[in-house]
Amino acid sequence: MSTTPATTPTTATAAAVDQVDVRGPRFAAWITTAVLVAVLLTASFSTVVAGVILAVQTVVFAVAAVVGPRRSPYGRIFGKLVAPRIAPPSEREPTAPLRFAQLVGFVFAAVGLLGFALGAPVVGAVFTGFALFAAFLNAAFGICLGCQIYPLVARFRPSVSTDHPTHNAAPRQVHSEGKNMARSDVLVSTDWALQNLNAPKIVFVEVDEDTSAYDGDHIEGAIKLDWKKDLQDGVRRDFLDREQFSDLLSARGVANDDEVVLYGGNNNWFA
Repeated sequence: MSTTPATTPTTATAAAVDQVDVRGPRFAAWITTAVLVAVLLTASFSTVVAGVILAVQTVVFAVAAVVGPRRSPYGRIFGKLVAPRIAPPSEREPTAPLRFAQLVGFVFAAVGLLGFALGAPVVGAVFTGFALFAAFLNAAFGICLGCQIYPLVARFRPSVSTDHPTHNAAPRQVHSEGKNMARSDVLVSTDWALQNLNAPKIVFVEVDEDTSAYDGDHIEGAIKLDWKKDLQDGVRRDFLDREQFSDLLSARGVANDDEVVLYGGNNNWFA
């Protein structure tokens, strides 16, 4: 049984998605919020000290954008001091949008830092305020602005055309623009998907971030997998292992020699 994520011509979809406990980024957002509040309060009497504090936060943003939330400074604090003392994670989220959100935070903080450094405290305060607003939304309400923007940015990620044979040796055409996509050898185009909707031994499986999306509309004949209910082990509080996943697909009527095409909303985020 092979699995293939479906893609639109300009969408790059990774075959494997690194995920983290959702509480980690929110913990980091609370620390970021506190630091940025300190910057604004300090700026009222010393732009130099405010600039130093903001410089530290700018570095934290940069590190998190490069290495990801799990290995970021605040992520390490969460992993070592907080995670061992709380319940196992019941919900996870992909790291790619979180890294992009940290990049956005880095841009705001860097511009604010330049404002303080170049004698433009208003600019420094305004861009620090932008970063603070985004951090507080994530910390208090779980709304990650950078993560919401990420699918729009990912849509414009360039990629190249490639052929990928199916089990019956028919070439699969993926047409897109620009540089290589991640694992472009296992992507299908929407045209190919349309032509193979009723093909034997090809099964379409929908996995959405919004678990109710399938009930609103879906590809005819597609199977629904609920990532919260179907793909997580209720005892270990982790994703299904290989044997459990095999049993799940078998229960849904997927055979070993079927080719599975995964798709979902938000540029196939959870697929």
